[in-house]
Amino acid sequence: MPRKAPKKRKAYDDPHFNKLALVIGHICINWSRVEDVMDFLISRMILLEEGSNLANAITSNMDIRNKIQTLKALVYERRTGNAWFKEYAQLLDQIDNELRPARNRYVHSHWFRPDGRLTRVSRRVRFSKPQAFKELALTTEERDRASLRDAQRLCSALENAWTSLFFLSLPKYGGPALPPTPEQQSPDQGAP
Repeated sequence: MPRKAPKKRKAYDDPHFNKLALVIGHICINWSRVEDVMDFLISRMILLEEGSNLANAITSNMDIRNKIQTLKALVYERRTGNAWFKEYAQLLDQIDNELRPARNRYVHSHWFRPDGRLTRVSRRVRFSKPQAFKELALTTEERDRASLRDAQRLCSALENAWTSLFFLSLPKYGGPALPPTPEQQSPDQGAP
């Protein structure tokens, strides 16, 4: 009778990977909320109905960095005061310079547990010169330890970012009072 192959362990049988997968899923969900709020705000600030074909044609063809810069320009143009603009611009800068790269590291990295600890492996070409008199060095892989707690912190930071983006845009919190879009006006109001 032929021997059976040993049962191969699947990644999803590992409770540590299951917890990590759940948190990475929440990171992705919260990141999509960040983008959705940006799409909504861009649409509203250029007085388009959010979700309309025209609004979607504009925002769906923008990458996140373009959305951030566009939103920053619109926030500047619609600012109610310099303090409000500064707070909003700082939030957009945090999303662009801190949260976006951190999100990318979690979503696009390869994950392993070689010695029982979560290890993130990122592959990219990088040239560096550690010291002026040393030769140029090529690096194609970076490994670092990761913790579930760090992933959960990022998830919370992303949730805070998308809620702050939204609430800071409201007049109650210093945001501009925008006129209704043409779709929001009643037929007897006419266009502004």
